[in-house]
Amino acid sequence: MDISELHEHMVQTAREVRLIPKNDRATLDQQWQPLFGRPMRDRRGYLTGSWVEKGAIELYRAERPDEFLVLPYDWKYPALRCRGGILPEFGFDGVCVTPTDLGWAMVFTACDLEGGPYFARRESNASA
Repeated sequence: MDISELHEHMVQTAREVRLIPKNDRATLDQQWQPLFGRPMRDRRGYLTGSWVEKGAIELYRAERPDEFLVLPYDWKYPALRCRGGILPEFGFDGVCVTPTDLGWAMVFTACDLEGGPYFARRESNASA
């Protein structure tokens, strides 16, 4: 599925979908980056921080946020604030999904060479 179909898909599966204005998106990115923005792998290819690849989908599927954000890496696609419904999964490359409290993040990478998808929980000493 092409990322441009993401909004249409979310409208069909979530109870409420709102577009996030670009200035609000910038603020969200500033909050997200310190928590999850470091590279997922180091120079030797080892996972960094709390990122996991094996079992990422299962950890993600276990989450049931009331409200979550869908943040495409490419800003030409809209960022979405969704309430209720099903978390987006396969076929949305180059997208981060996170609850509004930024307690965890799921990243569907844009390229097979990057591996993934990846899931991480916010480290207990970090705050949003």
